[in-house]
Amino acid sequence: MPEDLSRSLDRARWPLRIAYLLILLLATLTNLDPVLDAGAAVTRAGDAMNVTLTPKDALDAVRNVVLFAGWGLVWMATAPAGAGLRSLVLAVLTGIAISIGVETAQLFSDVRRASPLDVLYNGGGAVIGAIVVVAAVRRLARHRTERSFVGMPAVVFAGGYGMAVLGEALIPLFRQERHSVWGDPLSRLAYSLRAIEPVSFGVLPLSEIVLFMPAGFFLAAAIAEAGNGYRRSGWIAATVGSALIVVTEVLRGAASVTIPAGPIVVHVLSVSAGAAAAALLLPWLTRTFRGAERPQLLFAVYAGILALWHLRPYIPETDPSTWFARLTGHWWMPMAFATARMDLFSVIDVTNGFFLFLPVGGLLAVWPFRRAGPWSGIVPGIMLAVLVEASQLFVAGRTLALADMLIGAAGVWTGWVIVRRAGYPVRGQMLS
Repeated sequence: MPEDLSRSLDRARWPLRIAYLLILLLATLTNLDPVLDAGAAVTRAGDAMNVTLTPKDALDAVRNVVLFAGWGLVWMATAPAGAGLRSLVLAVLTGIAISIGVETAQLFSDVRRASPLDVLYNGGGAVIGAIVVVAAVRRLARHRTERSFVGMPAVVFAGGYGMAVLGEALIPLFRQERHSVWGDPLSRLAYSLRAIEPVSFGVLPLSEIVLFMPAGFFLAAAIAEAGNGYRRSGWIAATVGSALIVVTEVLRGAASVTIPAGPIVVHVLSVSAGAAAAALLLPWLTRTFRGAERPQLLFAVYAGILALWHLRPYIPETDPSTWFARLTGHWWMPMAFATARMDLFSVIDVTNGFFLFLPVGGLLAVWPFRRAGPWSGIVPGIMLAVLVEASQLFVAGRTLALADMLIGAAGVWTGWVIVRRAGYPVRGQMLS
């Protein structure tokens, strides 16, 4: 592990772990309304042992896995060098211990339901998060000496941005109409597929073209770095990207969310267009931009893309009283939105913010703004996360949230740590 990274992790290890622990407690114990009645708690504990599965449990499982995957990720990303298996075991055990504490606290509430299944889901989430960090570091380390466009694998951008795009395809920000149908996920999916109507082709979210095109571009760039020709890379990216989009859009029916055909067409064409653009432009870009010019261009363009994500629906809010109301609201309370809205979108909202900013950290790991001083690390990425979130103050229909700033900052930090742990050297400073 690089010496500068080791020192940074030593200083940040426990502050970061404690900060995420507080997020976990806020997300799981908010609005607990405790009732200190030992007898009632014993009764609830007995009831909790009678496990019955409902369709809502599938959503709870996803939420819990995602939430505690973050714990496993933070634990492993801050672990000291050489403590691989030991750190992984500790990540899982501490995640289970936190989960047991949370479920025990819920036994003293009339409005919450404790379940042994939650302990299983939470422990599984911690395992997933920890393994993802280890696998990502090892995967990137194997390709450290291979060619890349900016000194780090394009798969970091393709993977991070691709996950965000698939999240948007699964549960879109502005299209969450639901069918009035209940039952298991397969029954919901079957109903949603039968409910697709040709008139849904009239719903064409053209503003989302600029959000989905970069996914095809980054995927084609990653395939080209693997040794394929530019044209072949474009074809593969268009085919694979389109297939993933279609499958994801269809799977939303399992959550009883409608499946309009128009957005699927727009998204598939957008990803394919992005892949074609990569096949045409990458040769010219590699010849035209050299040295620090490439990361400068990439950072500037990607910052613009992130702004487009956060400025939707692109309608300005011009009423100063609305700005004031947003600033005086509960925007500063971490995870307030996720705890108030207990559905799949609250999960996607968290993961999308994380994945969108993860590539920023990866880029800053090899091309910091400066080689020394406060601009030599992730500060520019954190400032970007704060600025794009703050821009929602002036967008109609959007809300300001400290949680989104923290999630974006976590994505930047995680991308930086993974690339640095993989042994990628600093190529130079982005600002000459």
